[in-house]
Amino acid sequence: LRVIVIDDIHQQPFSGGEVWKGDNVQIAIALPGRQPFWEIGFTITNDGRNEVHIWQAPSGFDAEAARAAITLRAKRNEATKETHYDAAIPWSAIGLDAGDAAPGFRFNLLVNDNDGDVREGFHAIAPGLGVGKDARLFPHLLLR
Repeated sequence: LRVIVIDDIHQQPFSGGEVWKGDNVQIAIALPGRQPFWEIGFTITNDGRNEVHIWQAPSGFDAEAARAAITLRAKRNEATKETHYDAAIPWSAIGLDAGDAAPGFRFNLLVNDNDGDVREGFHAIAPGLGVGKDARLFPHLLLR
């Protein structure tokens, strides 16, 4: 997954479950028959560390093991005001297989924005993440 964010000021003083309050990317993956959905965050902290955080995972999955399997290579370019988030999410880490991928699944993406001390807002692909959590509102994603 590659996300390129154009942001005038990168601000991420938070870590762990609080990263949504700073500049970061959140994704949600709702796989058929699994509850709740995956909610995963990608962050570059103010000190330059890349961080992956998982707020929730479907029942029966180890969020810490999934987090450890995800590779994040994120970087900030101050000249262009771009933040690049490149995340490799092994299908096996989140319980996705070819059978799940064939008919598709629900997916959402949200970018949080903070230019000072508090989150100013966010931009999401669709409703269902950011204000309330409802996977039924996520777009249906087909991988071909």
